[in-house]
Amino acid sequence: MPRRERKQSGTGIYHVMLRGINRQDIFGRTGHLFQDRFKSEPCNDSAYFMTLFRYIHQNPVKAGLVKSAGGYEYSSWGNDYLDMAAQRVCHTDSVINRYGMKELTNWVDMPLPERVGCLDMDERKIVSDESVRKEILKRCGASNITEFLLHSKERQKDIVRTVMRELEAGPRQMSRISGMPYTTLHKIWEKM
Repeated sequence: MPRRERKQSGTGIYHVMLRGINRQDIFGRTGHLFQDRFKSEPCNDSAYFMTLFRYIHQNPVKAGLVKSAGGYEYSSWGNDYLDMAAQRVCHTDSVINRYGMKELTNWVDMPLPERVGCLDMDERKIVSDESVRKEILKRCGASNITEFLLHSKERQKDIVRTVMRELEAGPRQMSRISGMPYTTLHKIWEKM
């Protein structure tokens, strides 16, 4: 099947993403560097540009790599916008002139909601039902799911919340395995 033609941006601005092969770091590596073809999406308005701006610069914080956006050594935020690098890579003048550094700093520091409408490379990691079941049982010291269900509702929620976060198991899978109601698990998932 032929590849679809990429959408053209009226502004010349695109959100472009690549992922390291096998989700590995792409720095101090030899051999193939990237997994698959890059993805892109046109950015045709100011509101979406600012969402992308925040989303991209907050990714290292969200991933737990740094405490603030300026602390990530491979980011244009610290290196180019905050002038922390010896040599600039990005041309930032047009963005700074349009929005101002104070406004940009406020936006970058303001956390985005968990699910943002940006193109993302993060396809859901698939984890086996058996792995999820084993993790639930290990965390509660049970030998089967019936024993898990004998724990208090709060303890059950604590365990599944931890397993969902660590294994990236969704609420449907968790409901199927644990026997807990989907609606309860979906509420836990949304709060994460």
